[in-house]
Amino acid sequence: MEKIQTDSTIEESSLSTREIMRGVRNIIKCWLDINAPICSQNGPIFVSLVTMLCAHLHSFTSQLKGLVVEMRYHATYDTQFDIQDEMLIAFNNMHLMRQLNLEMEEELRMKLWTCSYEKLHEIILENDIALKQEEIAITAGLADKMEPSIERYVFELKKANPDVSASQVLGMLMDYLDSNIALISRMQDKGTLGSIVVSIWGKICTKLKDVVETKPELEEEHYNRVGDSLKFLKHHFQNNLGENGVPEEQLIAQPAFTQVVDTIDLQRMDTTELIIRHYKEQSEERGERSTGAGVIDLKLSLKERRDGKAILFAKLLGARELIALDTNGKSDPFIQLQVVPHHLFPDCELKQSTVKKSTLEPIYNEMFEFIIPQDQICNGVLVLTVFDYDFISSNDFEGEAMVRLTDLPRNSEQHVKWTMALHRPKQDSIYKILAGRVNDKVAAKFVEIRKKAMEAEEFMMAEGEPCSTTGSKISLMQKHGSES
Repeated sequence: MEKIQTDSTIEESSLSTREIMRGVRNIIKCWLDINAPICSQNGPIFVSLVTMLCAHLHSFTSQLKGLVVEMRYHATYDTQFDIQDEMLIAFNNMHLMRQLNLEMEEELRMKLWTCSYEKLHEIILENDIALKQEEIAITAGLADKMEPSIERYVFELKKANPDVSASQVLGMLMDYLDSNIALISRMQDKGTLGSIVVSIWGKICTKLKDVVETKPELEEEHYNRVGDSLKFLKHHFQNNLGENGVPEEQLIAQPAFTQVVDTIDLQRMDTTELIIRHYKEQSEERGERSTGAGVIDLKLSLKERRDGKAILFAKLLGARELIALDTNGKSDPFIQLQVVPHHLFPDCELKQSTVKKSTLEPIYNEMFEFIIPQDQICNGVLVLTVFDYDFISSNDFEGEAMVRLTDLPRNSEQHVKWTMALHRPKQDSIYKILAGRVNDKVAAKFVEIRKKAMEAEEFMMAEGEPCSTTGSKISLMQKHGSES
């Protein structure tokens, strides 16, 4: 691991590495001088020699990896340098071992008979893969090593006064990044260097996302500052790292970058806009997949009136393949129907079917009507929620299905039959944001309506109960044709 002086054309490495390289080159040269051209008689001997050299290169690289791992876990965190000088020398040593391995192949390819070269090529190629894996295993941990420090600096955004600018809060983070990236830039393998810098960027984006997701009650000024911080850091990684700068397409391609941008955009949105978007996305994401929670059969139609209103007709036929939630292997299912968002359809009261006892295949044949404003049909969603009735405690959530009002035929003389798969939705970012707006009455009403469905999945997993049975293969909204 000892450092040696180098000229401007050779990156830093250790003296022992240079001696190994010189020794291997001399062995290959001497053997070729004595035995060239290698014939079929002494070819196997030469194959054994190269195999032994490859094993030694791999062994030396493994020892380097062990030293780097030891440094990573025994380094102190009372300095702004998480990347140590010795680490970079070890990385360069490992890269030189790979270069030497491939250099052997190039030398032998020019002077060996085809039969001998093919075997040696296979040996050297396998060794190169092994050496690369050792190198990847170590370099991949560099960004992880920097993560605690990145988190500490990024979370200053939460604690700082809203009046303080993003550039002021990020001052220490910028110094930390510049000093460590300057050390990393001394790596000889520039491809690996680029990957590490991109990984560091990904860690920063993830921590910024955590800031906005773990504090949904933050004021708008905080979200603006996180957004400004993201732009500031993106510009820095793109333009202020010299030859280590990262192209914009690589920066925005990081999943965490997109997530933090989307989260900030959501946090800045009005509550009513978020609610409309929640139902729109929930209804669209269901697609044609089934989770095995059962299906609902019903007939639907939408008839417009001259007074600017419309009547939504929903004939609930029944449900099939429901989940058994009672100890007798059955359920006591009933279905609630509601047109949402509530703030757009305040006059559409919640409708409820009768309870069918001890069955997983209830038949209802019940008709429901909703009077809705025509100008809000584009935002409306009909939600059907299946519960298992419980006389003693609260009713258990079975699953829900959604249909957008825009998907329904208008002014048809016939009701269209639909078969809708039930789903158990997971909490999305919008629900978490609105749940954090505790002083917003509209948000509180939304959470009250959605709480049972959005938290049922987490409750089931916490209780260790299965969240689905053998799945139905019926799509979410599969029309069976028009029936009267």
